[in-house]
Amino acid sequence: MTDNRMKIIICSGEKDSIGPEVTEKALLSLYDKSSLRLNEFKFEIYGPKEKFSKRALGLFELSEPGNALDFVREAVEQQLSGKAHAMVTGPIDKLRWAKVLPGFLGHTGYLGQLCGHEDEPLMAFVGGKMIVSPLTIHLPFKEVPNSINIDFLEKKIFLCVKLLEDIKKSKKVRLAVCGLNPHASDKGLMGDEEEKFISPAIKLVQDKFPEAEITGPLPGDTAFFKAFMEDEHDMVAAIYHDQALAPFKLLHFYDGVNITYGLPIIRTSVDHGTAYELAGKGAADHRSMENAILWAMRLASQKK
Repeated sequence: MTDNRMKIIICSGEKDSIGPEVTEKALLSLYDKSSLRLNEFKFEIYGPKEKFSKRALGLFELSEPGNALDFVREAVEQQLSGKAHAMVTGPIDKLRWAKVLPGFLGHTGYLGQLCGHEDEPLMAFVGGKMIVSPLTIHLPFKEVPNSINIDFLEKKIFLCVKLLEDIKKSKKVRLAVCGLNPHASDKGLMGDEEEKFISPAIKLVQDKFPEAEITGPLPGDTAFFKAFMEDEHDMVAAIYHDQALAPFKLLHFYDGVNITYGLPIIRTSVDHGTAYELAGKGAADHRSMENAILWAMRLASQKK
């Protein structure tokens, strides 16, 4: 008999972090929501077996504890070989990983390497009230201006539109693109990156998606105000990390989800760190992990 259930691989992250706890809490919460009919899906959890309750053991396949890095590699391999439909990742310690992988700055770029992609994938964050993407990711701020050019921005803005189309299931999507400089340079008074790079990249992508509405470059405060308060945009593409994450975390600190987009695999993640100081206390909030699982299921079901 063919097993047509969806297979989601969950890597709970560092075993001494809050990762195993939020994974267990999220799964039990989803299990209790019977309307989701989770028994139709097959979950494989990477994390300490003893951390999970008997109730969870009755439904989910659990693996022995191991190296968080090895589990991520295997999750990617499982998807590339067609044995899994999506992966969800818990919090990791970048410093630990960088000692093994020199130059490591986060899951997003590393997943691109594992998939053999030269171009960096898109990092996006989704919540009930906001969708954002930092087009440059984990860069020192001083390196951001020299890291953006028309080709780079065109590829990233293109992925933003494609992600929105997948989420909205429509070609009529609305994307706001922020400027780099204060007031989006105020017509060149404070920098020229908007005129030289951002505006031309927007036009190139707009020409490829005639039904989409791509607006910008806008001042960051304007873009987020119009997206959140006036519902003029479905998503905001920011130029640098904290330009995107500061407003997003203000609204979705506990329940936001990180999505890696533009690869042949599906990966969602919690949008928080290891919180070692909370590990083992039972006080960690699991909503980000629960939503990450739901988003993995949603994206995988669309791909199937």
